[in-house]
Amino acid sequence: MTHSAQPNPKLPSSSTSKNKPEKAAAILAGALEVFSAHGYAAASMERIAKAAKVSKPTLYKYIQDKVGMLLALVQQLTESNH
Repeated sequence: MTHSAQPNPKLPSSSTSKNKPEKAAAILAGALEVFSAHGYAAASMERIAKAAKVSKPTLYKYIQDKVGMLLALVQQLTESNH
């Protein structure tokens, strides 16, 4: 099966909001904390928002869903290990 376009799992910068790198880093740190402590199935965007100390609407400005959050986190961890 061939995929012509891969989704970009990095936290996207929205042209309508002023996303900050510090907030994006806090969100990914919160995601790592929640996924590590609870596993993917029990993780929720609400738990990630609380761990990152951001509101859910703010979280959704940076990432669309839990799958995207996991992909962004894996990409960040992969890039930081190279």
